[in-house]
Amino acid sequence: MAGSQAFDAIATLTGAADPVTLTVDRGALGAPDTTSGDTRARITVPRAPATTPSPATAGALSAARTALVLGEVDETWNQPEPVRGLANTLGWEDGPSISRDGKILTFQYVAVSISCFLGGDLSSPACKVVGPVAAPARPNMPGANRVNADGTYTNACPTAGIPTITTPVPPDSLYAVQRQPDGSFTDPHPIYYDGIDGCVSAFGFQLVDRNRAPGVAVRGGVRVRRSDEAGGRRAAVSQLDPRSHA
Repeated sequence: MAGSQAFDAIATLTGAADPVTLTVDRGALGAPDTTSGDTRARITVPRAPATTPSPATAGALSAARTALVLGEVDETWNQPEPVRGLANTLGWEDGPSISRDGKILTFQYVAVSISCFLGGDLSSPACKVVGPVAAPARPNMPGANRVNADGTYTNACPTAGIPTITTPVPPDSLYAVQRQPDGSFTDPHPIYYDGIDGCVSAFGFQLVDRNRAPGVAVRGGVRVRRSDEAGGRRAAVSQLDPRSHA
C-alpha cells in the first residue's frame, strides 16, 4: 500500500491450548496465520514516525510489544521497538551505549525536553521538568532537590558555589540499566559527579569489553584504566574531570 509500512506480529504460546488473539490500535491487521505453530498477522500502518502497540491475548494471559514506525528502516534491521522497562521516560534520553553482551545500557538523561536547550529560555514550557527525578525510574538523581512541585527548578549549582546561571541547567545525569530475563531494562543506577547538584554530567560514555588487552580509554572526561586483578581483568574509574565539560 502506497505510503504505508508493513511488518509481521508473531505470538508464541507455550504449554497452553488457548487460541491467541492479536490486536492493534493503529493501522490494519491482516488475517492471522497459525500454520507454522505460531500466530502471525501482517500489520500495515502509515509510513510516519509513531508507535503502534500490538497486544496479544490467550485466555487470561496477555503480552504486548510496541513497534516503532519510522519513515525508513535499513533492510539489515529487524523491526525497531522502544526499549521496554525503565529506560524511556517523558524526559530526554540520549547518547545510548550498550555492552557487548547486551546486558548493560547506558544513556544521558535530562528531566526536561531537549527544546529547552534549543530555545534557552528558562520561562519556556519546554524548560519545565516533565521526566522523573526519583525512584523507580530515576533513583538518586543528582539535583533532584532543585526541582519544585510545579516543575520549575532552581537554576543554580549551590553546592558547587554557583548561585546564579542565566542559561538552563536542569538536573542531568548518566544512567545505567540492566537487561532482565524478559528483555526489559530496569534497575537504573546513576553515574554522576558528586557535589555539583546535577549541573554537569559525564557524556559519551562507552562500555569496554572486559576481555580486551589492558590499556587506557577516555570517554567523555572519564578515564577508565584496565588492570589485572586475581588473574582477571577489571575496569576502574581512575579520574573524573568535570573541567572537560566546561
